Amino acid sequence: MSAIPSVTQSLGATGQTLTQTSSASTQKVDYLKLLITQLRNQDPTSPMDNNEMASQMAMFSQLEQLENLNKSATRSLALQQMSQASTMIGKTVTYNTETGQMSGRVQAVEVAGDEVSLNINNQNVALTDVIAIQN
Repeated sequence: MSAIPSVTQSLGATGQTLTQTSSASTQKVDYLKLLITQLRNQDPTSPMDNNEMASQMAMFSQLEQLENLNKSATRSLALQQMSQASTMIGKTVTYNTETGQMSGRVQAVEVAGDEVSLNINNQNVALTDVIAIQN
């Protein structure tokens, strides 16, 4: 029976070989499947070292905590942008477009996913496109 390389070797020290396009939950499931497969197919005369197993579980836990922190930071940023955008209602702003710069009065603020946009003259303008604010 041939030995299966450790999860750390298969994934690299930081799991860099996982595709960035797959979701975090898919990565967790894939990681757990790989770990279970490794445990099932390990050589009984040379089982996985307890320290290595603990290290891999700690790495998995750290990855999960980093994902949670990233989600929290993203939500915080969206709330901050929403708060900032709401102060612009009724003000005239200048913003970049594909054809140049335009100005208009902010009528409303909208949120679609993680994107905050301003409603100016019945057009949605990304908050990131605003370059000036006037009273």
